Amino acid sequence: MLSPDADNYKKAAIIMTDHLMFQSESNAEVIREDVLRRMVSTIGELPASPVIITSVMGMTANLDTNVTDVSHLLASDSTLTAKVLKLANSSYYGRPQEVSSVREAILIMGFYAVRTLVIASSARSLFSGAEPDGPVEKLWRHSLATAIASRQIASYLKHPQRDEVFIAGLLHDIGKLVMLENLGFRYRDIILQVERSNGSFLEEEQKHLGFTHVDVAHLVTARWGLPRALVTGIADHHTLKGYRPDSPIPMAYIVNLANQMAKQLRVGFGDTREKELGRLESTQAMRLEDEKLEELATCVHDYYQTEIRILNEQ
Repeated sequence: MLSPDADNYKKAAIIMTDHLMFQSESNAEVIREDVLRRMVSTIGELPASPVIITSVMGMTANLDTNVTDVSHLLASDSTLTAKVLKLANSSYYGRPQEVSSVREAILIMGFYAVRTLVIASSARSLFSGAEPDGPVEKLWRHSLATAIASRQIASYLKHPQRDEVFIAGLLHDIGKLVMLENLGFRYRDIILQVERSNGSFLEEEQKHLGFTHVDVAHLVTARWGLPRALVTGIADHHTLKGYRPDSPIPMAYIVNLANQMAKQLRVGFGDTREKELGRLESTQAMRLEDEKLEELATCVHDYYQTEIRILNEQ
């Protein structure tokens, strides 16, 4: 994920954050922008998707695609085949008989579920090499839970960009991953402070660094050339902008609610401050009643338990 010059950039970023909080406001802004630029410059492209993943994504996006063609394509990749079969045979789908063919698994799960599983499998490589229960692994668990919650909410709302909403949930905290890789112990200290005080990542980041993971995520996703709606959905998931009653719910609103649902699962970081879901601005915009919120949360819990196990298996 990091470029060959990453170590030099990381050292420079750490040194510059040491000076950032002791500068005048005008100088601090200059240093802030330079730190962000240096960090983002260490990031390479998104992990190259194998041909099989790209092909599956393209085929499943077309509802007229023949199920047999997709099953043959998946069958050529043993890892994806295993993950699809394991998910189809999970308790969530409640099959009385074992599903043994990829074609049957696709018929049971549907193109959409297959597609999101493929996306998540590809994105898992972003969080690879993490120590067990370390900050990167915690970030992966929370990101996956948020993506699953985003998918469930988007499906219920019949959102026109459900795949993009899933990806926004998966990458909503990508700025934290970048800061972990660039600032090392400096950012780990912030994580510890958040977990000890049950505080806010945004507040601690701004206090100690002068910028936040949202600032970093905005620059990184724009650098990757992701669609504008996706970049905005990630960047605005805390601030919530752009809602109009006569338009589809913005991605950021879905990710905002999904983020809180994921926190209630108690996976990932200890930033688990309780927020009543029904009182969230995002929830009210979606007009979700408590009964529906509970139903969605239950689905998210069940899906997460299944998918985290499958996706973590090699």
